[in-house]
Amino acid sequence: MTSEEEEDCVEEFWWRKSKPLFDHFNNIAPTLYKPGRNISLDEMRVLFKGRSANKERIKAKPIKEGYTILAICNIETGYTLQMQPKGLIPSENKANKCKHGMVFSHLNHSEKVYFRMIHRALGGSQTFRVVYMDNFFSSVNLFSALRKCNIGAAGTTCTNRSKWPYVLLINKNNQLPYMYKTAVVVDDVLCCVWNDNNVV
Repeated sequence: MTSEEEEDCVEEFWWRKSKPLFDHFNNIAPTLYKPGRNISLDEMRVLFKGRSANKERIKAKPIKEGYTILAICNIETGYTLQMQPKGLIPSENKANKCKHGMVFSHLNHSEKVYFRMIHRALGGSQTFRVVYMDNFFSSVNLFSALRKCNIGAAGTTCTNRSKWPYVLLINKNNQLPYMYKTAVVVDDVLCCVWNDNNVV
């Protein structure tokens, strides 16, 4: 997706003045390095203690106060393929005009941002790759959209996400056998639950 196509998909966002810098990085980075099979989607934290309505305070993080950057990296080397500040929210009406509007149609705002980043980094490649992410990003809808683009995905998820199967809603207080496993396929996505020290 070109920058012009993306401009048609997004409304005003707080980091717009730095967008040319991020666009340049995101256009150049994938051309300089061919990533391996395993890719990660995660957050990076940038320390900032000044006044800003867009910084986040997360006590459990090593950097407790600052900006959050979404990043797609090669797992083996840590090379960053794509990055952008958290907070780019697409307009629902304009997003349907995008090149991948048919795929976007069932994604919520955040899922569209993650899908667009992953597709910019990997969508043009003929090599099958797998994107790993934690429960902040993962959902059945996002994994299903990536699968349609021949991009694999895996990760933990929250059970309150859309389309998570009801039969896999297991109370963590229930006594389940050690290494208990069960799974259901939803929209070509394998949803699994297993019991280790806790239900996962």
